[in-house]
Amino acid sequence: MNQKINFIKSQTEDNCNRYVPKDGTTDFYQICTYTNPKTGKYSVKVVTFNGEYDIVAINYKKYSKDRCKQLIKSLPETSYRLYPAQDARHIGDPTSDDLIKVTSELLGNMSYSGYAIF
Repeated sequence: MNQKINFIKSQTEDNCNRYVPKDGTTDFYQICTYTNPKTGKYSVKVVTFNGEYDIVAINYKKYSKDRCKQLIKSLPETSYRLYPAQDARHIGDPTSDDLIKVTSELLGNMSYSGYAIF
């Protein structure tokens, strides 16, 4: 009875199910759906975060209606969220759920914009 036994190398933490942060930064856009009455432009908050989901920068921008539409069309649906507000400074920081959706390969194809009128 000569049977050959092959041992399979066990998967260790080095090569199995371990989260490895991505290099670089990613942007998440929080876009107001109403124009600022003083400027007539849409306010946008751009939150930049790193691979460990730490916020590294927050910038506020103002866009015309055409430029804002162009911005929304150019972004994946998980990279922005619309808010019924006039000024992005009144919007809180994005949730961890929002940030994870931006970088997720599985959720990246979701049809989710984050805002719906009921």
